[in-house]
Amino acid sequence: MYKVSICNSNVNCQTKDVTFSDLQKLITTSDWSPIVFKDNYRKGENFLSTDLIVLDVDDGVSLKQAAVRLINHSFIIAPTRSHQQDKNGKCCDRFRVILFLEKTITDPEEYKATWKKVSELFPECDQSCKDTARFYYSSIFVSHSRDNGQLVKVSQPAHKSPNNTVAQKANMQTNESGLSKSTLILMAMGAPKGKRNDALFKAAKDAQAHGFDESWCLEKLASKIISTDFPIQEAEQTIKSAFKNLPVSRPGNQYLNRLRDQIIAGTIIRNIEDQRETFLINDNSNTRLSINMGTVFDTISKEDMEYMRRSGKYVNAMITYNPEEAKSIYVDENGTPCFNKYQPPTWYKDIYWGNADRDKSIQLPQIYIDFFNHLTNGDQSSFDFLVDWLAKMVTGRNLTILTTIGEQGIGKGILGEIMQALVGDTNYIKCRDTVLKTKFNGHIEGKRLVYIDELDIKHNKAAHDRIKDLVNPQIELEQKGKDPRFIKNYASIYLSSNSWDAVRIEAGNRRYSVIELTNVKITNTPLEPRIDTEILNPQNISLLGQYLLNHEIKFDLKTPFHNSERYNEVMMESIFEWEDYILNEWAPDHQGRTYSINEIKNAIKRHFKGNFRAPGRRKIEDLAKKFPEILKFRQDGSNRSIYVQFPKNPEEMRKEAEQLMKTEAWNRQYGHIDGMKEE
Repeated sequence: MYKVSICNSNVNCQTKDVTFSDLQKLITTSDWSPIVFKDNYRKGENFLSTDLIVLDVDDGVSLKQAAVRLINHSFIIAPTRSHQQDKNGKCCDRFRVILFLEKTITDPEEYKATWKKVSELFPECDQSCKDTARFYYSSIFVSHSRDNGQLVKVSQPAHKSPNNTVAQKANMQTNESGLSKSTLILMAMGAPKGKRNDALFKAAKDAQAHGFDESWCLEKLASKIISTDFPIQEAEQTIKSAFKNLPVSRPGNQYLNRLRDQIIAGTIIRNIEDQRETFLINDNSNTRLSINMGTVFDTISKEDMEYMRRSGKYVNAMITYNPEEAKSIYVDENGTPCFNKYQPPTWYKDIYWGNADRDKSIQLPQIYIDFFNHLTNGDQSSFDFLVDWLAKMVTGRNLTILTTIGEQGIGKGILGEIMQALVGDTNYIKCRDTVLKTKFNGHIEGKRLVYIDELDIKHNKAAHDRIKDLVNPQIELEQKGKDPRFIKNYASIYLSSNSWDAVRIEAGNRRYSVIELTNVKITNTPLEPRIDTEILNPQNISLLGQYLLNHEIKFDLKTPFHNSERYNEVMMESIFEWEDYILNEWAPDHQGRTYSINEIKNAIKRHFKGNFRAPGRRKIEDLAKKFPEILKFRQDGSNRSIYVQFPKNPEEMRKEAEQLMKTEAWNRQYGHIDGMKEE
């Protein structure tokens, strides 16, 4: 059992004993605190005890990554109210981590020391959550949990540790909590390309200041960023440079000399339209990073700058994003120098820059055959369309919106993660439908894929119009504080939702491609343990990407995909009440008859009564276009009147035809009953 406080107001609490299962329910239904307070009054000095450690993570880690980090612990991960909501222009996983102590803490200092130690698991967490009066608003659901793992050991505060120098020095090699946040992040997640040298140098200097040696840095730091384009020899040299007798408080001359060499060896690009925006390109690998121009002037001499100008390595250019132009610097049709910010994904890099040829022998990896078959419920047509759509996403831009609407947990989000890996992190954005409910859309600039998750815009016409505009070749970009401007659209659009009526599919739909989906959760299939090890494995993603580069597209991707039962189901879910009445109540009772538009409108008015406004001719005509097998439009040429005809049910028509054939056969043999001639 664990003791927690239910917070009925800002300060008044109620202590409650809960089991692991009880706690999962409580945190999604109540505001609460892991701390028990004296007199149930919430304030720091009233701290009595706690059985839990709680961390808040707002950025930098996905739910799945968090669960992997905690694989050996007992834990609960619960997304917060801001989870995947647009916050400062960014949608990401935001969640709360709850860990369980091996024994109850009754000392506030022990609590703070333990919290600090536990936070090393998540250097990205909110550091303000360690106060002894913290309470939390209810979460929206529990995403991951485990109740049979390791418990957190209680840490002693610094003033209770041994006070002799030898003991402190011995402890330093095992106590990493004092390292800077940037060093802990490097240890947990590595460093982005283009920044590895600098990040490793700074982390090594930080480690040196805390008593760690070069071998520790090589094991704990360098191992996180060593790769084919950053070999171990370069990492060793960087660490050795950091451990020379240089000032610890700031990078010394060796660092500045290396930065100077990096600048001189590259090309500086300065934005014509905004002189504050500057980039540095590594001329050997085409990697680029943003750099402050003040840093450039502080690092290189006037002679260096003059050399770069003479050598054409200092360029004023228009900053563009153009995946179709495989050059960092090029001249557009107007003769303007342009700098291309687009960076291909890792697997595509050498092929894109012309340093490697496509391997046309690569086949679709079996793991993706299995996953796509699972997702599309074995529907071959949907499977083939999905692969074609992905191939077009990799090589160009899709003109229809891939739409997956179905049960939660079946793999729609995993498909989004596959797409993210295929286009690259910098060319991908995942957001909620809130971005469609505002006119500002700057977040989609410079993207190859826009993934809109948890879509629900059926009754929001403005949002519906905005999402249709996303597939246009040119997009009007609106950003706060800036004039609207048109940009070329390079993005494919992927939508997913658990709501069957998330979108309204209109007559003549030219946007939404709705594929067939399974209803089986991926956790109930053999694919579940293969998600991280195979489906999202970078090597397999590379094979998939190379296969898609050479894949022969067979579908006409200019038109939407309708060949699925799911499309019909979604279309039926997106109808209005009056449409549902006509299709499911009126039509079955009036098959084989023809009515005027006014008769149809009056029938709708009589059914709904009150002040219900009946639809106009155009809306009834649109309904006929969507469901031609149920109702059809017919115009009388003589009086130009419009009629609606309700065809007979095919089964009834078959029975009538059989009856007619029997009647005709009887007549041929016996003659007509009416007016039968006497022999």
